[in-house]
Amino acid sequence: MDVTSAFRLSSLLLATAAFTGLALTASLPPGFLFLGFGCLLAALAAFAMQASSLTQPLGASLHFWNVLIMVAFIWFWIDYLWFSNDLLHAGVHFLIGLMVNKLFNLHQRRDYLQLYAISFIMILASAAMTTEVWYGTVVVTYLLIGVWTLLLYQLVMEADRAGHASGPEPALPEIGRITAQFFWSTNGLAAGALAVTLIIFFTFPRIGVGLFQKNRDQTMRTVGFTE
Repeated sequence: MDVTSAFRLSSLLLATAAFTGLALTASLPPGFLFLGFGCLLAALAAFAMQASSLTQPLGASLHFWNVLIMVAFIWFWIDYLWFSNDLLHAGVHFLIGLMVNKLFNLHQRRDYLQLYAISFIMILASAAMTTEVWYGTVVVTYLLIGVWTLLLYQLVMEADRAGHASGPEPALPEIGRITAQFFWSTNGLAAGALAVTLIIFFTFPRIGVGLFQKNRDQTMRTVGFTE
């Protein structure tokens, strides 16, 4: 697989890992589950068919997506004030709308960066909703894919600069293929990042106040571990 294709695939897998963690912890309504997983599967199918974008068969304009995001933002406040009455859950629902928008509009480098930011906030939101040990599997998976994604993003960006492409934000360039040495070096770097993360996790104390939860006085947490 060439580097550009691997970059696109890893970006989609990163969003999939983040949304899966959210789906397992946030008790999402069936409609949001169907919307999120449906769009992710459609994006992966478009990649398998070598389509340049998920928007390609729809032909929807950028103005259409801007209006859709405005509607989603208005719905966020309606959801928060009248339905969920919880800022975290309403924000999660809005994040899903942002993710769907980005999946249909992955044309330029900044679109991928915005998708990474959305997926990272999803991981943070899902981490705030659970204390189960199994969630560590989601974090490890996200971290491994994230290291791959950021390295591939950097390679694509450097290849774009070296090629002196024209335009303010050109399309993704076609560059070389992934070698065995690059594959194992990247996995080694990801394993090192995971080791550092575990050291930080078990070394530094954590203080949580539950700022985004409804009953703040009942969710106060202090330094240290439970039984």
